[in-house]
Amino acid sequence: MAKTPTYPGYSGKKRWLVYHPSHKRPIAVLAPTAQAAMVAAAGGWGCRWQSIEFYSNVKVTPA
Repeated sequence: MAKTPTYPGYSGKKRWLVYHPSHKRPIAVLAPTAQAAMVAAAGGWGCRWQSIEFYSNVKVTPA
């Protein structure tokens, strides 16, 4: 089983689903805020959250 991507230094249990049209499936991440979830998801997908293509199309919802 793959490890759930987690925002660096976060040890809480708040879970988010992050969607991006470049990826077939949403990714579940652990992070304190929606913005932090976006960063953790980018790391899980192996892309840069700072890129305009990623940042402008990402959607985050509480899980």
